[in-house]
Amino acid sequence: MNLIRRGTTINNVLRKVMWVVSLLTWGLASVATAGPICERSKAVIKALEGRLNLKCQFIAEHDLQEIAGLYITPTSPMILKSDDLVGLTNLKNLVLVATGSATGLPDGFWGPVSSTLEALNLTLTTKTLPSNTLEGLSHLKFLDLTLPEVVELNGGIFTELSSLNELHFRTLSIGSLPIDLLDGLGELKVLSFEQSDIGNLSKGLLSPVPNLEIFTMWSSKSGKHALKSIDSQFFAGLKSLRAIHVSDHKLLTIPSDLFQGLDNLESINFRDGPLIALSCDQFRGLKKLRLLNLSLTDIRTFKLAWLLDSAKTLEHLTIDHLPLNTELDIYQIRVFKKLRYLIMADINLTHIPAGAFGALSRLESISLSGNLISVLPDDFLAQSRKVQMVDIGHNPIHRIQNSTLFSKLSSLKYLNLPATLWDDDFEKIKDALPTTVLVDRH
Repeated sequence: MNLIRRGTTINNVLRKVMWVVSLLTWGLASVATAGPICERSKAVIKALEGRLNLKCQFIAEHDLQEIAGLYITPTSPMILKSDDLVGLTNLKNLVLVATGSATGLPDGFWGPVSSTLEALNLTLTTKTLPSNTLEGLSHLKFLDLTLPEVVELNGGIFTELSSLNELHFRTLSIGSLPIDLLDGLGELKVLSFEQSDIGNLSKGLLSPVPNLEIFTMWSSKSGKHALKSIDSQFFAGLKSLRAIHVSDHKLLTIPSDLFQGLDNLESINFRDGPLIALSCDQFRGLKKLRLLNLSLTDIRTFKLAWLLDSAKTLEHLTIDHLPLNTELDIYQIRVFKKLRYLIMADINLTHIPAGAFGALSRLESISLSGNLISVLPDDFLAQSRKVQMVDIGHNPIHRIQNSTLFSKLSSLKYLNLPATLWDDDFEKIKDALPTTVLVDRH
């Protein structure tokens, strides 16, 4: 029995020794990788420590392998090193804000994550974008570039990004873009220039991206290069293009054939600019158009008849704050039976003919505020059982004798009536509605 007890005691001691040895071994392994981590750039050390909630000397190799997303913020000084990303073998999403003293990225910087990185948000404060900035990122699918100081872009900087689906430029200010800027981006589907000032859009820029689906350009208010011209063939050949959004521009007109051949176009948004003239052929052939927004421009003449090719598909129409000097052919609105959202505010509309709005059965929201309407027809919104918001405020309407005009709108949640409406009529309309409907007067 004593021998057995002694043997058991010896075994227990051996197990404890082995356990201590294993701890020491793990500790030595940690120390072995701690040196390089603590020697990386200050910005990367800060990001790793914050992500893992560990000081750099305690970060082991297996800790790095667990990181799928990392946010690297500016430090002072900000000097990146070529081995900053070593060991991040599973990194898929990276935000890198390289500002201040960061003049570029060192050679081989992306090497350790070239086969895993899929999404990159990169901020660089350099005057030009070096050709090696994105070298080796052939698996990248999403790229967001903030370039507040770049004054020159060279073509070919994206040639290695053969898998890229989305490309976003921010705070870019440049007179024109090189024609070969997008070379190599054959899989690109989304392209946007946000808070960016580009003076003109030339023919051929989009030729390397035949699969493009969404194009967005949003200029900054104080930009010196805000968009002033766009070539009539700028979108030529883009059979997959579904959406064009341009705002805060300085365009006075857009070419009449700009949208020609874009058979799959669903959304057009040209807003917040001095746009004055449109052509009667502007929207011809667009049989899949679902959204049109022309708000906050200086368009003088617009006809709903121009949109008849989209009568079976249009769901969202916004033409507000326009100084229209001719009466809109408002009776044509009756043929757009799929309309869900309709905004015709501040367009000098003087009347609503009977039968114009009566058949809009899919309508969910309508605003006719700020016009010169004095009378509502008895069939106004007669079939609009889905409408939730109705705004006819800021119109010179004094009488609405039919107090049940809105009571049949079973989905109604908000009704805004003109301040000029007689009190008796207002109270009768309000009393005829459920208490769940918010009724205002402006």
